[in-house]
Amino acid sequence: MPNSSAIKSQTIADLGEFGLIRRIKSLLPDDVAGVVLSIGDDAAAVRPTPGKLLLSTCDIQVQDRHFRLDHTTAYELGRRCAAINLSDIAAMGGEPRHALISLALPQDTPVAWVDGLYHGMLEEFARYDTGIIGGNLSSANNGIVIDVTLTGEVEEGHMLTRGGARSGDVLLVTGDFGASLLGRLALEAGLDRNQADIARCVNAHLAPTPRVHEGLAIGERQQATAMIDVSDGLAGDLGHICQASGVGARIVASRLPIADATKETARRLGLDPLG
Repeated sequence: MPNSSAIKSQTIADLGEFGLIRRIKSLLPDDVAGVVLSIGDDAAAVRPTPGKLLLSTCDIQVQDRHFRLDHTTAYELGRRCAAINLSDIAAMGGEPRHALISLALPQDTPVAWVDGLYHGMLEEFARYDTGIIGGNLSSANNGIVIDVTLTGEVEEGHMLTRGGARSGDVLLVTGDFGASLLGRLALEAGLDRNQADIARCVNAHLAPTPRVHEGLAIGERQQATAMIDVSDGLAGDLGHICQASGVGARIVASRLPIADATKETARRLGLDPLG
């Protein structure tokens, strides 16, 4: 029986592709709602909910462009990869259902790192009753690539898009702005991530909170005319709503929700918190 140090030093090259697939499958629960057939065949099979529309989204994360291994643990990265996709489903007023995970990994990637990545994704998805049901594996020569495809469902008549805004609408947001960007900049600048204000911003960057419950509530009550995920920044994403809806918008800077921790981190970096 291999000792614990041997297990910790094991790489995916030691397991091989099919061994890694078996290991990933062993991490996943067997009782994902709506799943008829999961990992192990050419495709997964799910049972759609009658009367609902299917939503689909995907997001790719590339090492040294979207994340750095010296800034994040595998677990944190897994949570982030799940959260950014969950946020897209939430922005449509939808309920997330099933995820497919495609990985391109260098052969020297530790098996323990892959375990941590999946533990993070599974924990974040489990918060919203969402299951991982398959994916794909490939080798990579120049860093790690993680691609997540997520499906969701929304009641017909409850879906919210970018194109429904009307003249006279009020802009409403959840959360506060700027923390994630400043968290990334704080990591790049080498600031002490254990300091409370910086830690809050770093956590917002590494483990963002998808507004799934808020999106569902707004969609069910039809309390908005348009909705969008603002992970790319308020100015840019609001511009998408304006273009899709054929309207303009006016923002009062003093009323933007920016947390004190974000302002303090911006000050430490010599930046304007309004960008």
